[in-house]
Amino acid sequence: MRATIQVAGMSCEGCAQSVASAVAAAGGQAQVNLATGQVIVDYDSQKVSLESITTAIADAGYDVSA
Repeated sequence: MRATIQVAGMSCEGCAQSVASAVAAAGGQAQVNLATGQVIVDYDSQKVSLESITTAIADAGYDVSA
């Protein structure tokens, strides 16, 4: 599945990497657009939920709206 998530609080490339790492740790793959704050997430809904991915991003310290 593919979802677009709006993430606030990213201000640098390090932030984008942190978000991508959080998504990967939760079982997805992320394409992060730092300029727009959008994260496109690809994931297998049989293995991981979108909620667990957004929780991982929030736990990394960012504000998430799916």
